[in-house]
Amino acid sequence: MTVQVTPPAGPLISLAPKAFSHTAHFGESPADDAFTVANTGIGTLNYEVKSNRTWAVVSPTVGESTGEADTITIHYELAGLTAGTHTATIAIVDPAAYNSPQTVAIALEITTVKPDFDKDG
Repeated sequence: MTVQVTPPAGPLISLAPKAFSHTAHFGESPADDAFTVANTGIGTLNYEVKSNRTWAVVSPTVGESTGEADTITIHYELAGLTAGTHTATIAIVDPAAYNSPQTVAIALEITTVKPDFDKDG
């Protein structure tokens, strides 16, 4: 038996890395993160970047790639979030891409700060 594999005839979304994890103290935000989006298929990848949480802000929100890696920044705006575990998903979407959408996962643990009653740090 012969098996023939045909590569997709259009754009293909490639991401690196695909996940981030942070622990932050209540009232603090982690440093910004960055990931890359590239087209490893044929033609031009015309993509949109969407966050499902308002506290994970992405920039830029649109782009295009013909093979080069584009950097997407994630800025964390944690004001108003309570202590505990929070998750977000960043989706990279191009309806013409063979593997759309692709996602980047974010796990965030916000911890409380223990009180320093004797103020010794």
